[in-house]
Amino acid sequence: MSDFPKHGVCVYIKDSLKSCRCRDTALIPNVLPIFLPDYSLYILTIYRPPSNSPTDNAELVAFITRFCVGKEVLLVGDFNLPSIHWQSESPGDGVTARDELFLNLFDTLGLIQLVREPTFIRSGNVLDLVLSSERDRVQNVVLCPPFPHCGHVLVMFDYLFQGESTNNDPNHERPVVRDWYKGNYDSIRSALLNIDWDLELSYRDVEGTSEFIRKALFDLTCLHVPERKLQVSRPPWHKHIPRALVRHRSLAWVTYKHERSQFGRTSYQARQSLYEFNRLNIDLMTTTIHLQENYEKSLIEQRASKPKLFHAYIRKKKVSRPKVGPITVRDVLTDSPSAMAESFADAFSSVFVADDLRNPYPHQTSLGQLANINFIERDVQLVLESLKADSSMGPDYLHPYLLKTCAAELSYPVTKLFQKSLNAGLVPNLWKQSWVSPIFKKGSHFDPLNYRPISLTPVLCKSMERLVARQLFGFLDGHFILDDSQYGFRPNRSVIDQLLLTYNYITDWYDKGMVVDLIFFDFKKAFDVVHHKTLLDKLVSIGIAGNLLAWIKSFLCGRLMKVCVGGAFSSTRDVLSGVPQGSVLGPLLFLIFINHIGSQLSSKYMIFADDLKLYFHIPKSKLNNVNYIEEIQEDINTLFNTASSWGLSFAADKCVHLRYARSVQVPVVGSFYTLNGAPIQSRSFHKDLGITVESNLKFHQHIRNTVNKAGGISSNLLKSTV
Repeated sequence: MSDFPKHGVCVYIKDSLKSCRCRDTALIPNVLPIFLPDYSLYILTIYRPPSNSPTDNAELVAFITRFCVGKEVLLVGDFNLPSIHWQSESPGDGVTARDELFLNLFDTLGLIQLVREPTFIRSGNVLDLVLSSERDRVQNVVLCPPFPHCGHVLVMFDYLFQGESTNNDPNHERPVVRDWYKGNYDSIRSALLNIDWDLELSYRDVEGTSEFIRKALFDLTCLHVPERKLQVSRPPWHKHIPRALVRHRSLAWVTYKHERSQFGRTSYQARQSLYEFNRLNIDLMTTTIHLQENYEKSLIEQRASKPKLFHAYIRKKKVSRPKVGPITVRDVLTDSPSAMAESFADAFSSVFVADDLRNPYPHQTSLGQLANINFIERDVQLVLESLKADSSMGPDYLHPYLLKTCAAELSYPVTKLFQKSLNAGLVPNLWKQSWVSPIFKKGSHFDPLNYRPISLTPVLCKSMERLVARQLFGFLDGHFILDDSQYGFRPNRSVIDQLLLTYNYITDWYDKGMVVDLIFFDFKKAFDVVHHKTLLDKLVSIGIAGNLLAWIKSFLCGRLMKVCVGGAFSSTRDVLSGVPQGSVLGPLLFLIFINHIGSQLSSKYMIFADDLKLYFHIPKSKLNNVNYIEEIQEDINTLFNTASSWGLSFAADKCVHLRYARSVQVPVVGSFYTLNGAPIQSRSFHKDLGITVESNLKFHQHIRNTVNKAGGISSNLLKSTV
């Protein structure tokens, strides 16, 4: 008989990585925790034998709970939990009591399991797991062939951290970074009042007027707004530490060194001076911790009014996952900002639609007309005063804090600029330039098409857009043009409103014993493929004319973009289609573009921006009636044909069908309908505007996801605060 254990854990670490082994697992067998100090990451490798007793399992769960709190932890290993169906989207159905113990543990800690394919060949179960609370860090999970005579496959994955960024970009001249909150705005306002705007702007065209105002403000900021000095990064509460305490502590250390050199380390004088230094040192540490606690409490109290400050503090407390990338560029993975910027620019440009559309579906018509807008100085001042001071400036380098602070003095010349721009039907060329930031949506971080392009445009342009959008909204509402089923980007309408109305219909039909079908449609890059000519034709058909139509055309056409990643900019690209995401007017123009899409449908439908769903009830007596099913399929075909004629396309693999039915004889899973010949996959649950809805009208999966997310957030907060 051998005294050696049958099981164990082995971890190999690259020599270039700093690491150390945690020593608090003496009583927990088959567990090996490793700490990587450069990344503040704990890697917990675990083997849980199937022969573990309930006591062993309880001790392991207690250890994992204790170990993971307050840390960023990656859990990997063979957990032997065969009854958890990780391949399905509802892994908790039918699990054993033992496995449920671990499943609840993972949910409580906010851990996401990333392995979805079988890892044990003989049984086809997922036994080897990769769990992390940072769901976006783990990417590219790949299962490789097993070693000889081994029943487990190899699990390989990437764990992402922020790569180095660069500010050296030959394609872009970076501006001087200024401390906008320390500017001498009294002098700026006085100088603006001394400019004879009537004289200076009377003979200038739109381009000249815009450039004169921009240059006047730019020159004044160079004179009166200081450059931001590079300072050593200190905690926000550092300035509140009593200087006297720091000074006394320093003097105590000097005294101790002097007494030690004069009388020896073991002398009474040296011991007394060391005792005094330690006392002051503890007082300083206690004071610092107390100040940090007070600062974090103030952040929590202000989180509703200053959410950016709260989340920025949390992000700075840990080694960050890359916000962008790394991405695959010509089959090579790179995190170089300049290479990623060019690749994103190529990807975003590839979806643009420039060709004329053939036989577009008839547009909506209206008897009203809106041809011109008159700007009022007071309205312009209110818009400038309402700017968010902490938002970013655009390609014109005019910071919103500058415009907000000088709103009263700038309202007159800016009003003249807005009116002149609209009357001429021209948008200044600088206003058509945008810096595009890629924002990750979902899927693989390595694919640039899985990012949403958000445009950063000049603040003055967005201010004018806000006034134009207000007039345009009033016209649309006054003539009842917008579809009543559209809930996106509209005042007094919300996600909750749409969800309540939708599921009120569904539950009513469900209670009456009917079968209800709900189909979710997913558009491909809907905002980026808006065809400009088709959109302008739609504007004409609803009554937009004259100078306003010409101005919107100028706003859409001839746009330029640069993609910014980690301080590096891509080369300039033409924007051939779409409405700019991140602008004020873009969402409203998209609503007009998609507004008439459901006019010929017999089924009920709801739409939130580009999220569209059809829902309809089927009496049980007609469930097997082929004609009734064909009527529903005809609605789907009509929707597809209408969208296609306007240049919009659907992602068939992301369109989902849910069936609500009381009877167990009614099938729930399968393919009932098709989209352009491709089957629409039926599922038992799906995420609808952030809420996971289930075909049994329960919310178990949504609650599970919420608990998991809450666990991740709480873990993040615990490891980021004192």
